[in-house]
Amino acid sequence: MISTKFDDYLKQSWKALFESPEGELLFRSGFKYLHLRHLDKGYLALTNTAYNENKRETQIDFEGASPLNKGGTTEIKEEKTEKIVLQDFDETKFNYNEVDPNEILFYVDLEDESIITKDDYENRMFSGEDADPGKELNECHPIIANISPICPSHSLIALFPKEELPQVIGSDIIVLLLQVFKLSDAADLKVGFNSIGACAHVNHLHFHLLYAADLFKDGKFPMENAKTKPLLKSSLQSPDEQINMYSVGVIVEELEDYPVQAFKVTPADTKADVAEVFTSLSFAAGAIINFLIDLDIPHNMLIGDRGYSIYIIPRKFERMFKDFNIHASWLEIAGLAISRSKEGHQAMTAESFEKTLSTEVSLEKAEFDAIRKKITSFFAKYT
Repeated sequence: MISTKFDDYLKQSWKALFESPEGELLFRSGFKYLHLRHLDKGYLALTNTAYNENKRETQIDFEGASPLNKGGTTEIKEEKTEKIVLQDFDETKFNYNEVDPNEILFYVDLEDESIITKDDYENRMFSGEDADPGKELNECHPIIANISPICPSHSLIALFPKEELPQVIGSDIIVLLLQVFKLSDAADLKVGFNSIGACAHVNHLHFHLLYAADLFKDGKFPMENAKTKPLLKSSLQSPDEQINMYSVGVIVEELEDYPVQAFKVTPADTKADVAEVFTSLSFAAGAIINFLIDLDIPHNMLIGDRGYSIYIIPRKFERMFKDFNIHASWLEIAGLAISRSKEGHQAMTAESFEKTLSTEVSLEKAEFDAIRKKITSFFAKYT
């Protein structure tokens, strides 16, 4: 356990690995061939030849089952028994227990809100009277350098990797994940998530960590600057419960004038105790995501504003958009137009990027309306 601040330690550890002989062999792409171009409306176009050619291939095969590839409809009718977005962990495919040990920068104990160095981790687990192998599973989560980074310090956090959890989240995972923001002092730290069918390349529970100021001057993605309109406000107090678990209410909004329809969840009281805020936010966000899983709808998530804003994006199943060679992960949906070709990068405009997102990624109105109805009905039971 060390006293160094999380953000400083992550950036220093990442930089040290990137510049080391080991890093030269590990990283599949650097920034020598990175090209950035500012578009209108705050969007940023990016291409990187090394990233395009060397990125680790996806370990998930969902295309054969995707409604878009069957020529079928994506209209919501009823919950599915077999879900594409909910697949079992497959130990025969690449997972984060197989990364090169050098890719692991350090570990975090999110319950104790502490940083654990790699040396301390090994001592803590395997030597002396303090050895406790159980902590390897339950408390120590690796921070892993993304070896195909979008920008400096781009990393991953794998939660409970030894438990071999699939790429599926709920309120219990989100409330733990939000503890990262208690470790961080950086206003521009973002946490991103891709479900299966929404550009997750590995079906092993993980999230992206990225400092937005390395890309956007104001430290925010364009999605975070989008206007919103209110959907509901809930105290999360149930008249049917003798004991209510949530002391902070939540506000759920919809993005307005943005090319992808999405929900934004924030606390009703920003001055309340942070632990209570995170508990309420994780419950609300988890409830929304549970609906998406039940309906087999791919989804992305972006967490910003020091953990106080959670963006949940239900969307169509991923596919390559050939006009610009784009796959839409949480990054693209948030406003970073990453093209897999120079031609696509050069042709990109704010208007063409928005058109791609609105027509190829965003859900149809009927689908989004059905989800909205489920959400409002669920929260209606609270005062």
